[in-house]
Amino acid sequence: MHESTILLTAFKLRGMLNDFVDCLILSAAMNQCDALITEDEDIQSLKEKREFFELLTTLNPCSKS
Repeated sequence: MHESTILLTAFKLRGMLNDFVDCLILSAAMNQCDALITEDEDIQSLKEKREFFELLTTLNPCSKS
């Protein structure tokens, strides 16, 4: 069940990120972790996008991005 959630979230992230492997990594972190530490500039730039924040708060209503 968790794998399908991660994959569905990764497909939603695909519209925001060009690299699908990054989508999978970020999706796994969003669904299973409290934090993700990365130097990837593409992933870091997502915190400025409203679409990403809405997806994040849907998965974790307590998140503050």
